[in-house]
Amino acid sequence: MGATILGMADMRVAQDDCSVCSTDCTAITLDREAIHDLRNLFGIVASARHMLDDDPNAERRAMLLAAIESAALRGGDLTTKLLTRAPSTDANRIDDINQHVISLQPMIQALAGRQANIVFDLATIPIPVRLKHGDLDAALLELVANARKAMGNSGRIMIGTRRAGACLWLSVADDGRGMDEVSLVRLTHSNERPAAHGSGFARVRRFAESAQGRLRIRSGENKGTIVCLILPVAQHIAVV
Repeated sequence: MGATILGMADMRVAQDDCSVCSTDCTAITLDREAIHDLRNLFGIVASARHMLDDDPNAERRAMLLAAIESAALRGGDLTTKLLTRAPSTDANRIDDINQHVISLQPMIQALAGRQANIVFDLATIPIPVRLKHGDLDAALLELVANARKAMGNSGRIMIGTRRAGACLWLSVADDGRGMDEVSLVRLTHSNERPAAHGSGFARVRRFAESAQGRLRIRSGENKGTIVCLILPVAQHIAVV
């Protein structure tokens, strides 16, 4: 009997250890995601600063300054959360995805840099989605960063939205070097954790899963890449 009770106690301790480990692993993953997001925000600030040296016109200068301000504010919030371990206050909201993408245009333009021609091919009708803006923004900026890295001295990045039934298709396409079949399989089936280095694809994949969506990617060597986030459409747009 004593041995049985002891065995049960050991089992409970093991279960408790697993629970603690699971919590710690989740916290580590979130920290790594935040660090990876910070890298992209620093990239926006640095790129916008260099683009200001090109003596842009007033409109472009205002756009670049807006990108620096937005990235700095978001970076400050992320740093505070990392230091204090504060839970995220980013709640799900219903908004038109098209208007939200437009609001990110300054940061997207800055992150893409001088060499990229950014094209927005957005749906002509509102598409309401219920999402945490912080997570969506981080995923979209990660896809833009990856598209930029795939290009040479110049290229085009196209960001598009379409509605197909009850789903939103949010796509980021580039005409960069693309991937061969082996690289594509490695990317889509990798267990890579989000980190300060790496492709960041795991970050995007985790967002798609948390948003009850799917992720699709098509690429060919020297034929560019297109990544689609397929997300559920909400019933209506929130009125603020």
